[in-house]
Amino acid sequence: MLSHHVAEMEILRWRAMTPEEKIDVQNSLIFMREALPTVAPMPGIWGFALTQTRTYAGKIAVDLVAIDALPIIELAFINSLLTPVMLGWVHTCKHLMNALDDPRVQENAVAVSLLTTILIEAQGAVQDTGKSWFLFDERTKAIKSAISERAKKHAEGKNRTPRAWLIVEWSRRTDKAQSKASFARQYAPLVKRKFDLIVTSETIARDWLPKTQK
Repeated sequence: MLSHHVAEMEILRWRAMTPEEKIDVQNSLIFMREALPTVAPMPGIWGFALTQTRTYAGKIAVDLVAIDALPIIELAFINSLLTPVMLGWVHTCKHLMNALDDPRVQENAVAVSLLTTILIEAQGAVQDTGKSWFLFDERTKAIKSAISERAKKHAEGKNRTPRAWLIVEWSRRTDKAQSKASFARQYAPLVKRKFDLIVTSETIARDWLPKTQK
């Protein structure tokens, strides 16, 4: 992310520019804005920041009392997200996320826990050392968003097979008048025994079984 030192140097450079040079910076910024995605290309800090360049440039400009240098600050912020080091970090996080999506990895609770921990630490270490304008609350929100999305996908993948089995069992039940709650209480321990997965009868009845009886 954009450091204090780099921002201050860019402000000094802006103030020494000719009007024509400032126009060139503004044109470059317009070009970059048009090229940036409006939706984060991947979850986490980097994708979140890439869609918020105007917001963070404004915070930096206010903090350094340099509203006049807003164009070059935003351009520098964008460039800080696209450095080779930053893009290397992005690819590393992407590989970690892809690994967490691998069904073979999802079967290993230790591997999932280790990869998740590494991903959280990598997300938190994205900033340059020293002061940054990526506010802590928003950084935390971005990290939680990335991890919760992965956790949700992992849970969905892990639950897919037992849920499919339960739906078949529900459709084959001999007592068609049996309630979802009764069926769920009966099958919750069977899911634990058959799939080594703990799920409450309430979750089975509310979320796993079809919304209408068949």
